[in-house]
This record gives sequence, structure tokens and C-alpha cells, in this order.
Amino acid sequence: MDLADRDRARVDEELERLRPEPFLGAFAAPLPKLVDEGGDAARAFDRMGELLGASEEAATLHFRVREGDDERSFVVHTGAEGSKVTSEVVGRPDVEVIVSAETWNEIAAGAISPLEAFG
Repeated sequence: MDLADRDRARVDEELERLRPEPFLGAFAAPLPKLVDEGGDAARAFDRMGELLGASEEAATLHFRVREGDDERSFVVHTGAEGSKVTSEVVGRPDVEVIVSAETWNEIAAGAISPLEAFG
């Protein structure tokens, strides 16, 4: 077993350990497929907003997707009236995720889980 296989095995073991956890378990599985691999990031976030829908808890999630020197912002606002996606950051978000475009594309296509991406 080479180093890459040992690293993959370690990640797989850690993901299995976290799956039963009430909070982190949801991030151990891939998200529902938001777009096809290599799809438009804006469409992926629109789809995320549709899937999240209304929530008793209001929250703001700021995703900063970087590609080279460029960065795009996608802000998902959730609340009782539903979810809305904008590019405008207002105030301090509850969650901020900084991710490369390549990694975001894998997450949005359902190819990897968020924990795999950032673990």
C-alpha cells in the first residue's frame, strides 16, 4: 500500500467515525447533485437555495469560490420566508466557506462530501 492509499484509507476511516455524529454526520456524505460536473457555480448555488427552502432558523452562508486570482461570492440567506442567493455580502455571515473552483465543482456535482473536500 503506497502513501496515497494509506491517506485515502485514513480519510475513509475518519469519515465513517464521523457519520453518526449529529452535526458533522450530515457533511460526511456528498450533497445532493446540484449541477453536472463542471457546471455553472451560480446555478449550483441557486439549486442549493431551492433545496434548502424555508427554515425556522435564519442563517447567512457566504461561499467564496476562488479560481486563480479571481474570486466569486455567493451568499445564501435562509429564513422563514425561504432561501435566497445573492452575490452581496451584508454584515457578518454565520458561516464562511473559502474553496477553490475545482473543489466546489466536485462538491456541487456530488462527487465528494464537504468533509472529504476539507478534511
